[in-house]
Amino acid sequence: MKEKNSNGITQKDELYSLDKAGTNYIELNITKSHFYDLNNNFHQLESFLNCNNGNKTLITDVLLHQKT
Repeated sequence: MKEKNSNGITQKDELYSLDKAGTNYIELNITKSHFYDLNNNFHQLESFLNCNNGNKTLITDVLLHQKT
């Protein structure tokens, strides 16, 4: 997915299949990370994305801090 027009709404031409995006598979096993970064965002879970070219990338579930 790539937000081309920055309107915050996903358009049909902004969606890609995992294969077209270069993704082989997303690992379903997770690790609980449970830490806050310097911007007070909470990093909750981690796993890995495996690319078609053999690279492996860490992916993280992050709860973004909101100012009240």
